[in-house]
Amino acid sequence: MRKGIRSLIWHWQGSGKTLTMAFASWKLLRDPRLGFPTIFIIVDRRDLQKQIVEEEFAPLGIGVEVITSTRKLVEVLTWGGKEREGKRGIFICLIQKFKPEKLKKLHDAGKINLERENIIIFTDESHRSQYGVLANVMRGIFKNAFIFGFTGTPLTKPERNTFEKFSPRGELYLDRYGILDSVNDGFTLPIKYAARLPELHLREEVIEELSEYEEEVVEELSPEERRLWRRKVRPKLALLKSPEKIEKVCKDIVRYFLEKIEKTPLKAMVATVDRECCVLFKRELDKYLDPKYSEIVMTYQAKEKSRIVDEYKRELERRFKKSDFEEINSEIIGKFRDEKFPRIVIVSDMLLTGFDAKNLWVLFLYKPLKEHRLLQAIARTNRPFGDVKEFGC
Repeated sequence: MRKGIRSLIWHWQGSGKTLTMAFASWKLLRDPRLGFPTIFIIVDRRDLQKQIVEEEFAPLGIGVEVITSTRKLVEVLTWGGKEREGKRGIFICLIQKFKPEKLKKLHDAGKINLERENIIIFTDESHRSQYGVLANVMRGIFKNAFIFGFTGTPLTKPERNTFEKFSPRGELYLDRYGILDSVNDGFTLPIKYAARLPELHLREEVIEELSEYEEEVVEELSPEERRLWRRKVRPKLALLKSPEKIEKVCKDIVRYFLEKIEKTPLKAMVATVDRECCVLFKRELDKYLDPKYSEIVMTYQAKEKSRIVDEYKRELERRFKKSDFEEINSEIIGKFRDEKFPRIVIVSDMLLTGFDAKNLWVLFLYKPLKEHRLLQAIARTNRPFGDVKEFGC
């Protein structure tokens, strides 16, 4: 074996990246040439981790151990008595568990000794999570591992270049399966775009300003940088959240829903600029449709700064009779996939990547997105659904 091999798997959204990881993990674990390896699936979101375990690996009968904490990760990495060569098997772990303050100290002290080469890492959504400190800690620990990056939207930015991170010299990618490949083979559907309410469209420079920092980049900004950025975009967000604009957009959504979607078993998603805007859209849609038609899926803070979000949060607790918002979101997502209602799910950042619902047909975008984030979002609608869907939109 050569040391520290890295490669990129570039497969279009919905074409089966996770199944590729599942089948590859199963085969590699049983390959006698690897001598019972350690296989890590690395993700960056809890909902994605849950989806992979419950909806991809479990139905195939492939056992995978979930790393629930940094302490559990340390146990797995230091497994094996004096040799401390790490536990064998298939594991799934959030990249956030590779906390430098703990793992780097153990690694530098020689308490993590993973020199062996039969360690395979599959990183999901690699365009998003493989550039910062956490990724560097992971790569430092698994320095002789085979690391394969999976993504449908690799980046070529100076500060975030997926090809440079994963592709060895002379190789752009290990395998590529593009949009046309996937559509021609029937694994995904073509996507159609329709511009609606052109009088409300943002100028290009405003879109650039609002989408200057992707969600994962904002998380890496210092508190002062975040404050400056939010102060800069606040007037634009206020304009987007004006009652007149939201009323006009929601009336258009309802009109389209009643004309095109209502009589089908298909569903819709509305992506808005932020969490407060999600609530404003929900309130407005409830004026024209029974409230059971729409639900919000978003994160909640222990102490909400927005009065609008805080009031909705309390209302949600009363309606669902629980205060575990992860459970509430899971319940809403389950009903969206499997039951008649809700017909419309309203989001800001959640579900725009990695979410798979075959009955999702239409995405209404009220959120400035560009490049890979736009591709990721619109691809939520491209899953076939029997003979009912001919395209996503």
